[in-house]
Amino acid sequence: MTEVYSHSYPSLENDIPAVNRSLTESTLIVVLGMHRGGTSAITRAMETIGADFGNNLGNPVAGENDKGFFEDLDIHRINAELLHAAGASWDSLATIDLDRIAPAVLDVFRERATSVLREKCRTRIFALKDPRLSRLLPFWMPVFERSGIRIVYVIAIRNPISVARSLKRRDRFSLEKSCRLWLAHMVPAIRATDGQRRVLVDYDTLIDAPIAELTRVSTCLGLTLNAQRVAVYAQEFLDNRLRHWQFTPEEFDAAHAAPQLAQRLFQALRAMLSHKEEESRSALALALRDAEHYALSQQEPTRTPAAVQSISKIVSAAVRAMRAVRLF
Repeated sequence: MTEVYSHSYPSLENDIPAVNRSLTESTLIVVLGMHRGGTSAITRAMETIGADFGNNLGNPVAGENDKGFFEDLDIHRINAELLHAAGASWDSLATIDLDRIAPAVLDVFRERATSVLREKCRTRIFALKDPRLSRLLPFWMPVFERSGIRIVYVIAIRNPISVARSLKRRDRFSLEKSCRLWLAHMVPAIRATDGQRRVLVDYDTLIDAPIAELTRVSTCLGLTLNAQRVAVYAQEFLDNRLRHWQFTPEEFDAAHAAPQLAQRLFQALRAMLSHKEEESRSALALALRDAEHYALSQQEPTRTPAAVQSISKIVSAAVRAMRAVRLF
């Protein structure tokens, strides 16, 4: 059976030219994870290893993310436009199909994304976060590789029940929808970064033991930890009141309404963080496979909205015309 999450990822070894890392000192830290999954706090933690977030961040929202989202608005805008062009939204349960976007339109998106990324990553460490990235990696990974920047990944892990409770309060989502969305973000994040330099970070562990967790993260990513910044982060930024919901793995087991696939994947990821990586790899592989098969079984045929088709045709024609007169 076709694996719905992984079939469209690029082969980083065969399809994209190798980058001479000696030509750049820039590092891009890509934070992946689910909405309400701790990505904001984890992204803010990247400052302790020298990361910058740029000067074009969205504003904090009281009662939702009081201390900020740490999302670059230029990248956020590209992701939102990509989803719209594909006839999807951030909470779509169906797989995001970029083939629904005209090739010429995708080319424009790629050129724009590459230009924006290179500008933000000039001779520094830049942390990039938007939960939408997890579902748009087939678009972004070739952009990352072609940018000539050293790429490392940080994958935020949070108990799906905690995520679901947060989404229920904010968006009135059902437990089933939230867990399906959790899978739709976590499966491609894990699949696509396999073999890349990455580290998994448990949100609850970061709040409970920030110094130990950030020491581990810096070692895994090969970046220097700044003790003074760690102290500021732990004492001034972290606040247990930001963690409105916290459930243990045992409590997840007791939540019978939660999809079993989300439970299995969460447990496998927790095992990977418990120094049991080798013995948990088979469990993780099975959980990923079953989640992909489940997602495929839930897919329904969709059509690109007429308005999106029309816009794509117009933009494609405009791009061809501009290239003909060498404006691109």
